[in-house]
Amino acid sequence: MRLVKWLWLVLVAGAVVRYLWTHWGEIGPQLRTISPVRLALAVACLFASKLLLILMAQRSVNLAGHRIGYRRMFPMFTLSQLAKYLPGGIWHFVGRAGFYHADGLPLRAVTRAMVIENLWLVLSASLTGLIGTLAYYLPGARAGIAVAGLIAVWWALLWLIRLRFGGERSWRAALGGLMLQAAIWALVGISLWIILPAVSGWRSGALALGAFCLSWVIGYVAVFAPGGIGVRETVMTALLVPLLAAPDALVYAAVHRFAWVATELVLGILAKTVIATPLPAPPANVAEPETALR
Repeated sequence: MRLVKWLWLVLVAGAVVRYLWTHWGEIGPQLRTISPVRLALAVACLFASKLLLILMAQRSVNLAGHRIGYRRMFPMFTLSQLAKYLPGGIWHFVGRAGFYHADGLPLRAVTRAMVIENLWLVLSASLTGLIGTLAYYLPGARAGIAVAGLIAVWWALLWLIRLRFGGERSWRAALGGLMLQAAIWALVGISLWIILPAVSGWRSGALALGAFCLSWVIGYVAVFAPGGIGVRETVMTALLVPLLAAPDALVYAAVHRFAWVATELVLGILAKTVIATPLPAPPANVAEPETALR
């Protein structure tokens, strides 16, 4: 499997270089249409979404029975996230598991926290993607009914997850989790929408939101593609065709990926240089999490 992942990275890199080489005459003018101000706003939305993701990871640890402050969670999350781009597909899980275990979590609680976080991620991204896509394609009243139904299902599933893993029966906690997760994906969807040129109106924004979330889920579960590279962009391009021609959509999906990676790199640098909380050293014998949801 590791060989397959290396081959996938090589193929993606080769495809990108070939596409740039053969289509640069078209791509250059497209890139110049992206306003620096709009790009900066998109990056700001990505930063905000990443900061909220850290809060969600912190809450998953809390639900698993352990307390980690946000300032301490910040470097644990941001530094381990960078490892997802390494072939193998598990290094960010292993790194985070090591940090959690060294911070005092038993391995069972480590596994529980990471399973909760990944359930929240996949569930929220899937439902947000469906909500955005249905809001674009369905007429007004039917779209409203479908969105309301999906939100109710989302809240109920979050309530069941909290009940199963933390024994909490609080509907307010589940509702708070729903609002946090919705804010995370809304910010990411807005960041893509801002980058897209000459695309306005709430329906196009809904499709941008749906396209990103659904492509993120497919890239997340594509274990052969580190960080979903290549898979996310391909799916996003296909979903954005109602708004843009496929070659244009691919270019803007790639720009959004570069902004996404740059945001993660900057947060990692901040974790090492600005956030002064020292990280515990992961034990040498940390086991791989029992359940590895990618």
